[in-house]
Amino acid sequence: MKKFMIAFVLMLVLIVTGCADDSSAPSDVENEESSVNYVTTQAVIDKVESGDTYAFILGNNNCPPCLAFKENLKDLEGYTFDYIDLLVEENMASAEELLSDVLEFDTEEGVMTPTTFFVKDGEIQDYVIGALSAEDLMNEYGDYIEELKAQ
Repeated sequence: MKKFMIAFVLMLVLIVTGCADDSSAPSDVENEESSVNYVTTQAVIDKVESGDTYAFILGNNNCPPCLAFKENLKDLEGYTFDYIDLLVEENMASAEELLSDVLEFDTEEGVMTPTTFFVKDGEIQDYVIGALSAEDLMNEYGDYIEELKAQ
């Protein structure tokens, strides 16, 4: 049973950390200014279970689109997104719990990174896969972002 669990976790990691590319992503992602707040999966579970209106990003720091997306977010002045780095062991171990058990998100097809989730009252309202520009993110998901800024 232990070997099965290890194999399952490794397979989940491979599925969960696939990268979603976007041709609009910038090539220079070395700027030190941060637009994300690194959090643990458990911190996100706590916020979701408390019914907060909330947004978070699943990504990993070896994924070029994830790095590009973090750079794009710098153009959204006044808001910092919480970011779960799936390469951190404790986050990998509890990502399935967050997605399947807490948010009831179907992970059978896998989850691409980066994926941004918009949550209200403990339920996913919407999500976006890929490294959108700040402008595209605001055009398509601005209502959620403005609601988050208002809190």
